[in-house]
Amino acid sequence: MGRSALGLALSVLLGACAVIPDSQAPGPLADFAQQNQMDREASQKHVDALQGPLSMEEAMARALKYNLDLRARQMEALLASGTYRASLLEMLPSVNARVNRTERDKVRQSLGVDTPTQDLSSMQRDLGVSWNVLDTAVAYFNARQSDGRAQIAEQKRRKAMHALMQDVRNAFWRAAAAQAMRSKLRQTIDEADEALKASRQIESERVRPPQEALAYQRQLVENIRLLEGIEQDLAPAEVELASLVNLPLNQPITLQVDWPKGVMLDGLDNTELLENIALAHNGDVRDSYIQSQMAREETRKVMLRMFPSLNFNSSARYDSDRYLVHHNWMETSASLSFNLLNLLTVPVQARLAEAGVQLADQRRMVTQMAVLTQVHMARMALKNAANAYARAQQMWEIDQRLLQQSQALQTALLRGRLETVSTQSNALLSEFRRYQGLAQVQMAESRLQAALGQEMEHQPLSQPLEALTEQVRQKNMRTSWSPEQPVTGTEDKK
Repeated sequence: MGRSALGLALSVLLGACAVIPDSQAPGPLADFAQQNQMDREASQKHVDALQGPLSMEEAMARALKYNLDLRARQMEALLASGTYRASLLEMLPSVNARVNRTERDKVRQSLGVDTPTQDLSSMQRDLGVSWNVLDTAVAYFNARQSDGRAQIAEQKRRKAMHALMQDVRNAFWRAAAAQAMRSKLRQTIDEADEALKASRQIESERVRPPQEALAYQRQLVENIRLLEGIEQDLAPAEVELASLVNLPLNQPITLQVDWPKGVMLDGLDNTELLENIALAHNGDVRDSYIQSQMAREETRKVMLRMFPSLNFNSSARYDSDRYLVHHNWMETSASLSFNLLNLLTVPVQARLAEAGVQLADQRRMVTQMAVLTQVHMARMALKNAANAYARAQQMWEIDQRLLQQSQALQTALLRGRLETVSTQSNALLSEFRRYQGLAQVQMAESRLQAALGQEMEHQPLSQPLEALTEQVRQKNMRTSWSPEQPVTGTEDKK
């Protein structure tokens, strides 16, 4: 008994060890690595190689066409559309085919009728059509709700596209700042480090008072800290941009920077027009209308349960029993049924569905107010960003002139290295804020476009990259602060 228990325990222990995953097992890890490699290759499949410098319009077009997250959103919209088309098939009548073979141990015989006893088996076949009126009506409203879910998926794709365009604009200008400032930042940091070493040497030699030397060093360290902070902030910009446009992360990217001449704000004061455009085109508003319509469809489905179920059947039948007078015949029937418990349950469900309608209507009004708030906040943010960018531009121009004068004075040995390093740091900070200000303007424009519901009507998966880039360029010429006229109505009536 003891040996058998010990053997059983050892068997269980060995079995448990056998199922513990071995991190060194070549099979699963090899499959995992192979799948990862296949996924990476699939993500880059049909992605056009980068030819020459990357402009912002091409970056936006590449993001629309190749961004993996946006592709997933587009596939979700296509899947929802396919679900809607499949739901339409539920309204069709059902067609049933049946084949049945019967074996008996005793002959089928009626009282008082002499029946031969030879045939104990028969084959029955029938082909019939069945149509339930109530189920068809419910399927119709289910199809309308599936259509609403498909439209909601499309609105989610639009929102994802707006968010993606904001991220691309921000990453592009940060990457442009990184490429323009990287060498100057590193050169200024190196000069500051050399000046710091020289100051420590002077301090050790007691050439200057210790307090003056320490103040000098503190200012140098503060400038180095500021410059390194800018360098660290700009370092991941190119990687972020490559990820957004689905380029290899280790591929160097040269940007084509077309610096805008200015920021126009015409049309931002026409708040009534902006509000009408937002209420007509904003994706959240359309989403709320669709949700209200779907809630009403649910109410209609509940009310259908108050009607009896009417079912029609028609079938062609065949029986191989040779003792039947007719082997083929047509059979037609109609049935009417009603679940009496619906008299108790339907009123409760109807009240619940009506509460859902009221909730959807309330959410629609809340969404409308939230969208109008977004429009006013976005227009103010665009104005503020434009003003901040103008001040950053002025500050950059002043610091550039100061830097030229400081370098000239240092060359003439009329000024120390600390003053030059400080001036260079201020100039680089102004240049960074200049790029940052322009990125804020671009993002504010994108937010206003998102609030207004203005985006490119395109199918990026089917368009060539060149055509999509040109479409983005033409769209950017029509600025968000000079909006288009709104269309009449907020949603297509079915």
